[in-house]
Amino acid sequence: MKTFAPGYYKKFKCIASACRHSCCIGWEIDIDDDTADCYLSLNDKELKENIDFSKGDSAHFILKENGRCPFLDENNLCKIITKYGENALCDICFEHPRFFNMRLGNEEAGLGLCCEEAARIILENDEEFNLVEIEDDGAEVIENSEKFVNDIRLDIFKIIENKSFSVSEIFDKLGALTSSGFFDFSPEEAEKILRSTERLDKNWDEKLDLLKISSFSPNNITDENIKQAIRNLLTYFVYRHCPADKSNPDFEKKMYFALFSSAVIILIFLSSNDKSLENFEDIARMYSSEIEYLES
Repeated sequence: MKTFAPGYYKKFKCIASACRHSCCIGWEIDIDDDTADCYLSLNDKELKENIDFSKGDSAHFILKENGRCPFLDENNLCKIITKYGENALCDICFEHPRFFNMRLGNEEAGLGLCCEEAARIILENDEEFNLVEIEDDGAEVIENSEKFVNDIRLDIFKIIENKSFSVSEIFDKLGALTSSGFFDFSPEEAEKILRSTERLDKNWDEKLDLLKISSFSPNNITDENIKQAIRNLLTYFVYRHCPADKSNPDFEKKMYFALFSSAVIILIFLSSNDKSLENFEDIARMYSSEIEYLES
C-alpha cells in the first residue's frame, strides 16, 4: 500500500513553545495501549500519577484545572519528550496534526487546520495542489493524472484552481455536483447548527455572533492572498473529507460539508474588522478545532 500526501506535507514542523494555541491545552488525549503499557513499565512516579489507567477505558492524561496537559512545562514544552524523546509519545501526540484516510486503495495523509502552523502552511501554499508518494528513502512527485485516475476530486481541484473563476463561481460549480444542483447556505441556520456543538474555546461564540451581521458575498474580497487562501481552504476540505468516487453514498454529504465549512469561515472573516491573512488563518484554525474534531 502506498501513502500519498500534499506537496507541502513535509514542510510541517511543530513550533512547540512558540505556538499560541497549544494542542496540549484543552484536549483530552487518549493513550494507545502499547504506549500505556510502556508508561506502566517505567519507574516514573510523576508519569503514572498523571495518567488515568482505569480499566474499561483508554488510558488518558489527567488534565490540570486550567486544561493543561500535566506534562506541559512552564515553557510550553513537553516533559515526556524532554525526558524520554519524541518516540515515547503516544500515537495521537506523535501524529498530530496529521490525519490519514483510505482512498482508492491507497492511504492519504494530510495536515489538519486545527494547528496554527499547519493552517499557515496549508492556506499560504502558492503552488498547484499535487500529491507526493511518501517512502522511507524520500518522496517522489506523482503526477495528478497517475494518482487520480477515476478520482472525482481531480475535476474539483481543477475548478478550484482555475483563476478565471470568481470565488462565487467556484461555489456555484461545486454546488452543481450535488443532487440539488446548487449550494444553499443560510447564515442563520449555520449559526444555529454551530451553536449546538460542544465548546472548546469560549471565543468561538464571539465568532459565531458575526454570522448574524453579514451575508455570504465572497466576491467582496479583493486581496489576492485571501483569495488564494480561500482556494486552498476549499481544496483542503475536499481532499480531507470527500470520497474519491462520486458514487460513494457519502459524497454529497461530504461535498456539502466542504462548502459549508468554507462558507462559514469566509463569512466570519468578511464580518471581522481584521482583514489580515493571519486572522483568516486563525478563524480557519478555530473552526477546525471546534467542528472537525467533534466526536461523531
